Amino acid sequence: MVSRNYLIKQAATLLRMARTSRDEKVSLGLTAKAAEMTARIESKTAGTDQGLRAPDVEPED
Repeated sequence: MVSRNYLIKQAATLLRMARTSRDEKVSLGLTAKAAEMTARIESKTAGTDQGLRAPDVEPED
């Protein structure tokens, strides 16, 4: 399984490449691929609770 940090780094790399490309089709393709990776990142974190909790608080059902 691919880690979240890996996807973040790859998406950032694709966006940097898209900015430097002179070919519009290549830029659009790289940007679309970065958007796919961003969606995968969001789906990985969608089910996790991002809020802060004290260690003695029981999880909500």
